[in-house]
Amino acid sequence: MAHPNVFTAKHRQLVRCTVNVASRYVSTGHPLVVSSSAGNTEELPSFSSDLLAELHAFERWPLYTVHEKAARNLERGYAARKYTSYIIIAQVCRLGVSALLKRISTQVQFLQEIEAGNPKGVFLVILLNDGRVDKELLREVLASLWQWKILDVIVMIAVKRQSFVTDNDTQVNLFSWFPFQSPNRCTQVTDVVLMDQCNYGAFLKNADLFPKKITRNLNRCPLTASTISWGDLVIVSTETSSDGAETKVTYKDGLEVTLYNTIAETFNMTAAFIVPIPSYGNIWGDYFPVNNTYTGVIGDAKFGRSNVSFCGLPKNFFFELHIDSTHSYVESGFNWYVQCARPRPRWQVFVRTFTFSVWAVLILAFFAFAIMMWFLAKFPDERQEDAKYRSFFGTFEALFAVFLNVGVSRMPLTLSVRTFFCLWVWSCFALTIVFETYFTSLLVDPGLEKQVSDVEELLASDLVLTFDNGYVPLFEDMEERETLIMSRWVSCAGFEACSRRTATIGDAATVLDFQTFDYYKHKFVDNNGESLLCRLPGKISGYFITMFMQKGNPLFQPVNDVILHMMEAGLVDFWWSVIVERLKLRRYQESEEAPITYFVFSMSHLYVAFTFLALGYGLSVSIFILELLSRVARVPK
Repeated sequence: MAHPNVFTAKHRQLVRCTVNVASRYVSTGHPLVVSSSAGNTEELPSFSSDLLAELHAFERWPLYTVHEKAARNLERGYAARKYTSYIIIAQVCRLGVSALLKRISTQVQFLQEIEAGNPKGVFLVILLNDGRVDKELLREVLASLWQWKILDVIVMIAVKRQSFVTDNDTQVNLFSWFPFQSPNRCTQVTDVVLMDQCNYGAFLKNADLFPKKITRNLNRCPLTASTISWGDLVIVSTETSSDGAETKVTYKDGLEVTLYNTIAETFNMTAAFIVPIPSYGNIWGDYFPVNNTYTGVIGDAKFGRSNVSFCGLPKNFFFELHIDSTHSYVESGFNWYVQCARPRPRWQVFVRTFTFSVWAVLILAFFAFAIMMWFLAKFPDERQEDAKYRSFFGTFEALFAVFLNVGVSRMPLTLSVRTFFCLWVWSCFALTIVFETYFTSLLVDPGLEKQVSDVEELLASDLVLTFDNGYVPLFEDMEERETLIMSRWVSCAGFEACSRRTATIGDAATVLDFQTFDYYKHKFVDNNGESLLCRLPGKISGYFITMFMQKGNPLFQPVNDVILHMMEAGLVDFWWSVIVERLKLRRYQESEEAPITYFVFSMSHLYVAFTFLALGYGLSVSIFILELLSRVARVPK
């Protein structure tokens, strides 16, 4: 065991330097947590006691002490406050490097449970030693801390210095490291940097111990992203190797991809995509609390497999229990979508040319005219009129022929009958013009059938309610409407399958967010290029789209600042408008010919007219054959 006065000299140096570091870098009023590991000598508790006494004397920070056995109690009783800073005290033991790293990792794990991912907090690691600390050990310690994404860290050790006064004179060295120094060693701790030296609380170089380590030039290091195809936000593309043997899935278009590429260019980083671990319940990732595993893009961000995760991810409380969200850049929400109103069948055109009441009036007027002309032909002297008009059926036949714009076989003879006959001809002429005008316009545009217009009509209809499993939490409230929806819910295999059934078959309604709808409304269109999907009024739930990153990731704040600047500059809205317009142009290629200023009738418009014409000819031929048969039957044998 070392002599007590040696401990006192070391302690005095380390305590003074520690207090000086805390005074410079821990804001007044912000919590300061002191964590010490279990030691096998009396040096560790002695130093911890001296340090706490000195820190208390300053009365600048709320102090909390954490021991391995008491950490769980602190977690339950301590209300986490942001910007907490930490002092970790560990002793270089005789058991070796692995034992030291394990103890430090255990301490950090307990601290992370108090406040996971605290990028604004600073870490000061004090290694108590007997001169057995070298740069390789420091590298191992810093690498162990980097596994928790701890970057603003100083490792402090007391070493002997050359002095002619006393052999026990010591100085304190402060070490750290810098990531992203070259493409070959981006996040590998390879070099340990001596930041400053401290003698009795005074720094030799007075250097900044916690400089800005994330700059705008990160030397082409990869900015790893985890994503999946997501409408106009993330558009998937494929790349084939030069020999054609391998096809690689990548992402080069979409609003979030454009935003991500801009962030990578801002920091001089290389875009790199990974394939998320497959998820089966929630499309963004499945969480299993029993073994603390998370799949999908959320799991990639939580466990640091990716630097950023994005694919229309909503900012919500549950996700932020596990990961940190950046500034939101797109507003979105969930709505019900149904098949748009379909054009009415053109065979209904004839019936719909006039309303039912107009048709009824026309029929009554027809019979009234026929009775009136027959009455005038019969009275006062029926012998003056042609025999055709003295018969009711003959009068009916003549009026019907005029109505169909067909000539009659015999004209009326008397003035009164001729006057009524002329009035009927003029009326039919005007009626024919009106009828043909409406008939032609309805052949061009037959109108639309009735469409479900709101959620109340949707629930009263017999449409199937189908949507992705990930949207089930939207209807978990035990209200009457939500219960009815879930009782009629039918699962479907992804957003495209749900949208395809709704748009093309029309027997279902589905739930989509705004951006997914913007994509599918251009994918499912009719012959005129109009969308087959229509949004019902009344938002189910609104949310903001964001990117997610691992808690404590040192890239978080710089990335967040870049997103905010792009939002303030209006770039996100501009990119979105460009993407939507480009997708429209891809689906509807503009013609180089002069615009058509007239309407062209095609068989799709005229088949109804030709159908009625064929029916008329068929009826005429049938009547003609019946007349021939009737005449043959009346000929005497």
